[in-house]
Amino acid sequence: YLYHISEGSASATFEIQILNMFGVVTVDTDRNEHFFGVEDGVSAGVGFGDFIKRSDILDPSKNILDSNGTLRVKVQMKVEPKTAFVPPNSFANMMKALFLDEASADICFEVSVPVEEEGSDTAASDDLFHAHRLILDTCAPMLAALCGSSENGEMAIATITDVSPKIFRHLLFHVYGGSVPKDDLIAHAKDIIDASNKYSIVNLKLEAEEAYVDSTEITIENVMDNLLYADAMNLALLKEVAVDFLADNGEELLTSGLSTICQGMSSKMCSLLLQGRKRKLCPKWLTTTKLTHTAPMV
Repeated sequence: YLYHISEGSASATFEIQILNMFGVVTVDTDRNEHFFGVEDGVSAGVGFGDFIKRSDILDPSKNILDSNGTLRVKVQMKVEPKTAFVPPNSFANMMKALFLDEASADICFEVSVPVEEEGSDTAASDDLFHAHRLILDTCAPMLAALCGSSENGEMAIATITDVSPKIFRHLLFHVYGGSVPKDDLIAHAKDIIDASNKYSIVNLKLEAEEAYVDSTEITIENVMDNLLYADAMNLALLKEVAVDFLADNGEELLTSGLSTICQGMSSKMCSLLLQGRKRKLCPKWLTTTKLTHTAPMV
């Protein structure tokens, strides 16, 4: 009998043979697949109760036992051939390998963060980021447009002063198919959103927005700031979360002295709040509060 002693169950294809003292097969089984399961916590064996008669084993004329009285049993397991290894498409890794590759680059971004000292701007940091026009033209046209055209194969140079080098590195790495670590997405969510929005890196903007929503607790104190920020940056997920919070906490907002919550808003923002009321059926405060607004925000 064969037993499966590891955890769980398994299937195996095998045959058992008995050889005589000269190595000739005397008795064998068909090679079949057998299932080794577990019953009441004990592995159920697979075997053959009437495989060979004891009298035949002991019969000297059959030469089954050798001179030492040893019985030779041969067990053969069928090994399934391994499937051929097919490597995954390497294009994504090749693209990431070109990130900051100065030897093949034809564009260079000089990213600096100005600080004011005695009324003048001086560069606090100045980092160089090499890139490729073909990739930027396809994946980040707004970044490519900053570089203009170059003649005689010269390196095109563009200066960026409104994004920190660390955020720009995340931005450019994303363009080349890379991923921003989750911790950095959470820690610098707003900076990444602002930069992605400015240079139209849509997917990274959505990732940063999701990280910001997941890591930010909407409260009475910050709901309006978040709603206005979502409206200004066109952040649909954050906008929905903020509107739902307003719809769910209308009475508490009134008692907190925010009855004029819609004053100074654009007509579009007031419309958003009314949409929230229709969706969540919030208390009457939202429609009974006088809605005053300024000209729509640009």
